[in-house]
Amino acid sequence: MDERVIRNLSFLGWISPNTDAELLLMTCELIDERWNLRVRVMQSNDWRERKALRDLDERVIRNLSLLGFTPADRSRLGVAEVKAISKMEALKRRQAEREQSGK
Repeated sequence: MDERVIRNLSFLGWISPNTDAELLLMTCELIDERWNLRVRVMQSNDWRERKALRDLDERVIRNLSLLGFTPADRSRLGVAEVKAISKMEALKRRQAEREQSGK
């Protein structure tokens, strides 16, 4: 993997260039392999290659999960995205603040 990419992994916050770069590289390679295998499956429709494609899909998903690339996994890792306050929540907060300042 390009050194610049590894150094810039910090923008993700939870990905460590020291400990996660190899897994990220392997995942990128699996995705490349998946693309090539998918082309073959679409051309030949061989059940063994289709099974290999589904197995590869599972490995990619597992790696993405380990790297925290889904909201559920980021939450599990403690790096969940900050939820925007809904209009209803904002109105309730303002009402509570008015009630407290009026007391």
